[in-house]
Amino acid sequence: MCFCLGGEALDECGLRYLLAMRLHTCLLTSLPPLYRMQLLHQGLSTCHFAWAFHSEAEEEMLNMIPAMQRGDPQWSELRAVGVGWWIRNINTLRRMVEKVGDGVVWPELLSLIDWFSWFDWLIPMCRWVKQRSRGTTIL
Repeated sequence: MCFCLGGEALDECGLRYLLAMRLHTCLLTSLPPLYRMQLLHQGLSTCHFAWAFHSEAEEEMLNMIPAMQRGDPQWSELRAVGVGWWIRNINTLRRMVEKVGDGVVWPELLSLIDWFSWFDWLIPMCRWVKQRSRGTTIL
């Protein structure tokens, strides 16, 4: 079964994840500060990440995340909604990392070594996601 939300098509698994994420976001903005901090500390449950992982509409789900809609996603926001657990397409991952990287303000004194060490982490991570999407293991 497929559901359309604002021109975007979601399957049932994607819709379950999206509803849980929206409820979590709504509660974070409407709860009193004490409960908000508890909910923020708990985060979105990993069972919802499983729904997203089994969805066929990962690009649509990614576009419906508030940080991606604003156009200035930060890794902390994407990590909070479990993006690292359910992105399986290497091209989607690459576009997401580029958007996150575009929003990073590089300090003037950032050394070249630090910059290259970031790419030393990024390249193996992209390979790992690519191998995971093919169903092979690294070890």
